[in-house]
Amino acid sequence: MIRVYYSRDRMLVDTFRRVLESYGIAADARGEPPVSLKGTISTTGLWVLDDAKADRARTIIGQAEKKGPHGAPRWKCGTCGELTEGTFSDCWHCGKHRP
Repeated sequence: MIRVYYSRDRMLVDTFRRVLESYGIAADARGEPPVSLKGTISTTGLWVLDDAKADRARTIIGQAEKKGPHGAPRWKCGTCGELTEGTFSDCWHCGKHRP
């Protein structure tokens, strides 16, 4: 098994796991130890079960990140510069309507 992605956002990792599985790449999401002994922040790793598919999985995840978890391309707000998911018509940060 090879880890191809990790994040503190477990739901995002699970979303990418489902994306990989839709491409026929078996993957497993697993919690990892906290970043430091003092902190409580931990991450979730996404592991592919077939090492030969790791590079393809990273490519798929990279493309999915550009599009956002819902498949629509993200857009940058012209007012505040915040990156917003493509499924939204208004900026989540400042409320400005998408051009």
